[in-house]
Amino acid sequence: MTVRPNGEIDLPASMSVVRRRHQKSYLRQAFEIVRLVLGPWKLSPWDYYRYRLYDDERYNWAQRHQFIGDNSCGWIRHSVSDASSRDILDDKLNAAGELRRHGLPAPELRAFFHPSRNARGIVTLRSAAELADHLRSRMEYPFFFKPACSLKGRGAGLAVSYDAASDSISMIDGEQVAVAEFARRIEEFCLFEPSRTSFEPRAGYLFQEVVQQHPAIVEICGPAVCSLRIYAGVDDRGASLFEIVWKIAAPGNATDNFGPPGNIVAAIDHDTGEVLRASRGLGTDREELEVNPNTGRRVVGFQLPFFEELRRLVLKGAVLFPKLRFQGWDVAIGPDGPVIIEVNNSSGFRLGQVASGNGLCTPEFTEFLSRAKRLNSARPFRLPIAWKSPYAIWRIYGVWKLLASFFRRPPSSQ
Repeated sequence: MTVRPNGEIDLPASMSVVRRRHQKSYLRQAFEIVRLVLGPWKLSPWDYYRYRLYDDERYNWAQRHQFIGDNSCGWIRHSVSDASSRDILDDKLNAAGELRRHGLPAPELRAFFHPSRNARGIVTLRSAAELADHLRSRMEYPFFFKPACSLKGRGAGLAVSYDAASDSISMIDGEQVAVAEFARRIEEFCLFEPSRTSFEPRAGYLFQEVVQQHPAIVEICGPAVCSLRIYAGVDDRGASLFEIVWKIAAPGNATDNFGPPGNIVAAIDHDTGEVLRASRGLGTDREELEVNPNTGRRVVGFQLPFFEELRRLVLKGAVLFPKLRFQGWDVAIGPDGPVIIEVNNSSGFRLGQVASGNGLCTPEFTEFLSRAKRLNSARPFRLPIAWKSPYAIWRIYGVWKLLASFFRRPPSSQ
């Protein structure tokens, strides 16, 4: 395996595999990495292996330079979106209120937990004891729970049922959690004041209904909710769609995010709604799929139901946030049409680029960035998220890791 349990690419192991499979020496790999580090979108060593840019049969240098590195995501969002407006979607409670206010279809919020924060029109619980009592007697099962501020599904889960005999909740992964213990964990998580950054998720917990999916999607994916990530842009020409990815959850996983093991990503034709390709895993471990191995049903070539309705819904919703010029919409398709799971203003490019196998920075997207930057030229300054992270120095760190890998013996089992 060349991907560690935390989802990070193992550089030495990846170098060894590429050397053996592609007859590409360590020195040549290092040269290509440096060329990408110095390229237009400042890719890192991890990006080189994550997107399999070592594959000369698949990519020429013009195609490699269309890939956007992880650290460039923060720069792009800072350049095209008004920083003061991003707070609207940083908080999922506020974002859900905006969707409801504009009459857009979204899951019903069943409860909200926080020791002091108020949530208008929603059952609000203040203590672990109140939450435990609600879970035992008044909560409708199943339900989905997630922090009001978080990224990549951190802290999210799906409660399937309550067993009064054992006073415990059954989770989708089979875990049994005592109600008192579950409530205690939620309360401890929310002891701090609400934060304005999604990297410090202390703004409370949301409990919402589990979206019912279209029967055709259940047949392909199974019962887990599998949403679509739609990359949308807004500028003076209106809203447009750039990439659509279908996130297919593996059995037992509470979320369809790309991180959990076994989850599949599929690239969708954003004009027709047809599945173009599907894969799971990263880098040298990536596996191309024609069928979903969990259900035995063919994924590639599948036509998404209600696709035109989905396009219209996202294009309609995107213009509601005109100063958030690059957005990521998570939308599920129910029996009666699309349902918005959430809207992200910090949608990274990794998911879309892995799913499609192509860099997102096409001529169309480059033109959009130019227009959006001009519109955002008078933005108030705010330090980009990327600057606040240790990975802000990824160029130095990445080069150090790359050099260090030469002095580590590659695993012979790779």
